[in-house]
Amino acid sequence: MDYDFAFTSFDTWLPQQTTNSSDELLAALHQLDRLPPSSLLVRRLRVDTQIASAIVLDRLHRFRPRWIVCCGMAESRSTLTVEVQAKQESSICQTAVDVPSLVSGLSITEVSYDAGDFVCNDLYYRLLSEIRSHHLPTVGLFVHVPPLTAENHHLIETEFLEICHRLKQLKPSFAKIANPDTARLTVLSKLGVDEFVETFPQHR
Repeated sequence: MDYDFAFTSFDTWLPQQTTNSSDELLAALHQLDRLPPSSLLVRRLRVDTQIASAIVLDRLHRFRPRWIVCCGMAESRSTLTVEVQAKQESSICQTAVDVPSLVSGLSITEVSYDAGDFVCNDLYYRLLSEIRSHHLPTVGLFVHVPPLTAENHHLIETEFLEICHRLKQLKPSFAKIANPDTARLTVLSKLGVDEFVETFPQHR
C-alpha cells in the first residue's frame, strides 16, 4: 500500500495518567474519519526510545509514506507546537519543512525549537537522522499536543487537520522503494510490538 501520511502517538508513562493527549487527538480524528485519505496510523507507542524508534523506523522503511507526523503530549503547554528540530548532545537535526510558514495564521499553534529532553526529542532525532542518512523522500515532523479539554479540543483538531492539509499541498518528491529494511523487521520481533496499536484507515 502507498501512504501519503503516517501518524504516530504515545501511550501514557506515569501511573496517574489516564490518557495521552497525542493519542486522544489521533483516536478522535480516526473515529470521526477525518484523517487524510491514505493514512497509516500507529497508536500508543511505548514511551521508550529504543522500542518507539524501532517501530517508527520500520514503518518508514516498509511503507515509505510521503509524510511522517509523530505526535506527543506536552503537559505544560497550552497550544499545539510544531517542532523545528531535535537535538542529541551537540548535534541538531531539522525538519525539511518551513515550520513558521506552515503554521502561519493559525490561532492555537506555535513554532517550537525545543522538542524536550525525553523520548519525543529522541524519536524525532532518530527519525530525521534516518531520513537524512538514507536520502529518503519522506518528510518527518513532530507535533506536541497539549492536554485536551472541552474548551480547546475542537480548535486543536481543526488546526491539526489544517497542518496536514498544508503539508499535502507541499507535494514532496516521492519514490516507493520495494524492499524494506529486513534487519529492522527482525529487531522488531524482539521489542514487544504488541505494546502498540496499529490501524489502517481505508483509502478513499
